Amino acid sequence: MELSNRNGHSNGAIQYQNGNSVHSSNGTVTNYRIESRSISSINDDRIPREIFFRVFSFLDLTSLCRCAGVCKKWRELVKDGKNWQVLDLFSFQIAVESNVIKSLSRRAGPFLKSLNLKGCKNIGDSAIRIFAENCNQIEELNLRECRDITDRACEALGDYAKHLKTLNLDSCDKISDSSLISVGRGCANLEDVDLSWNKHISHVGFAALTSGCPNILRLRCAGVDKFNDACMTLIGQNLNRLIVINVLKCARVTDEGVTRVCEGCPLLETMCLSQIPHISDQSLLALGHNCPNIRNLELNSCAAITDVGFSHLTRNRTEEHLLEKLDVEECNHLTDATLQNFAANCPYIREMILSHCDQITDEGIRALCESAGVQQCLEKIKLDNCPQVSDASLDFLCLCNNLKEIDLFDCQLITRPGIASLRARLPHINVHAYFAPATPPIPEFRGRRKCCCCVL
Repeated sequence: MELSNRNGHSNGAIQYQNGNSVHSSNGTVTNYRIESRSISSINDDRIPREIFFRVFSFLDLTSLCRCAGVCKKWRELVKDGKNWQVLDLFSFQIAVESNVIKSLSRRAGPFLKSLNLKGCKNIGDSAIRIFAENCNQIEELNLRECRDITDRACEALGDYAKHLKTLNLDSCDKISDSSLISVGRGCANLEDVDLSWNKHISHVGFAALTSGCPNILRLRCAGVDKFNDACMTLIGQNLNRLIVINVLKCARVTDEGVTRVCEGCPLLETMCLSQIPHISDQSLLALGHNCPNIRNLELNSCAAITDVGFSHLTRNRTEEHLLEKLDVEECNHLTDATLQNFAANCPYIREMILSHCDQITDEGIRALCESAGVQQCLEKIKLDNCPQVSDASLDFLCLCNNLKEIDLFDCQLITRPGIASLRARLPHINVHAYFAPATPPIPEFRGRRKCCCCVL
């Protein structure tokens, strides 16, 4: 179907309207009228199939299935494997069963590149095996929270999914070291792996995975109970290109393991060590000495961290290698000295989480906000449960022109007028704060109180 404007010139695009203005891709507004051809001309054989495939590529699964009901030609076009390169079934997670995956895999075949089965708890090993056989060009597979998946499914991936680059096995709690051995044997191109919250994985599996997949760039192992310094050593030895590592709540990791990773992975940009009780300043010393590219650092609840560690981390950093995000929630030994250090050595910080840092005061916030770099770059700061932070800190934070979000929960010295002043000077800011309602007055009783016995 061809559209022409009122001057009779065709614009070469398919658009629909009824006498109204249409916004074109270049931003201009033009009035169009539809030529007097039948709307069925969209099925004209002169329209290349590639045009239909291009249009269908923008549709989600539900819309694509609806298109299959328009006419016979569209149904045949929709069935073509080119339309099934990306499938996201997260929205249908409860309804998706193994037979659905088997059917879709036969239809998509080698065209399928990305499949999201997050939360599809009814998917079993047999479906994954048939899928791996039919869709052996798959590059991205998300099996997060597919709790019926076992080692047999991963064995099938190792046998057939040779092009796999991204694999998410988060919370697939029936897999074990055998899964990592299978994946390490057959999926050498892996770049992004998530093994979080799996209880049965140990250094044996990590040895096979890291040696068989040396190109891994991002590795997430949050909450893996058996993850320890031996696993960290294997990562440092074999994954020299690693840029992201997350070992949240891996309580067996110590400074020794962190040091091995830092020494072997100099390209690290993001590291999460939150809720690991044995992490101390030694880890920050190793990170500062070996990983100049570190930009995001999460140390939530690492209570042994002190100002000394951050003085080593931020020392001699160039403008191209500065921290952008820092999470030190509940690091109670940190003082204003760390904020002064960041103001001097890492002024381009964009996000700081300082919640429950009891020793942070208005003086530290003042030193931070007086840095010209911080004034231009800081976008988010969390100060909830910082008992020594007052309205004076809010006055200093008004200097940060790009500040978009601030948390002030349970800051006893913060007042409503202080927040109102901050909002007046930074009208775009999103303030999260809570003030307990006033205690209602005790009602006064006139006359003599009588107990039940007196009434009787």
